[in-house]
Amino acid sequence: MVVTRTRRRKRKPKRTAPAFPQLRAALPLVGNDPPFDLGRSALADSLIPQESNVRRRGERLAHALRCAIQHLQPPHGTRPDDRRWLIYGVCQGEYLAGRTRYIVAEELAVSRSTYTRLKNLALARIADLLPTLLEDALARDVGGRS
Repeated sequence: MVVTRTRRRKRKPKRTAPAFPQLRAALPLVGNDPPFDLGRSALADSLIPQESNVRRRGERLAHALRCAIQHLQPPHGTRPDDRRWLIYGVCQGEYLAGRTRYIVAEELAVSRSTYTRLKNLALARIADLLPTLLEDALARDVGGRS
């Protein structure tokens, strides 16, 4: 029997997607200016622990959350009845425009249960995008300073 020894490579620590409760609590704070509450949030603590300045941490997280919502917007030419528009509309209406879920659901002409399903899909996509967007922003900041 031949036993081969494998080398263990040092892997870059992979950032994990944020927990839904943290994301749900942070998203309504995106519109606050200055973003002190967002900078103090559990989501900011878990995703940007290296930044000690609360305002800067809030600004970075707010920017990343806005970018994540913009990533949900379907490409130009997508049919208006495509489900992706509804997913984007939920986040754009509730978090960027600051309207209540009931008004947004009415504007999108969806039931409350459908709205909740769309919102959960949107939160899952934002949670997947957020660590990458923050890492890219941090790389740009570090690259721009040198």
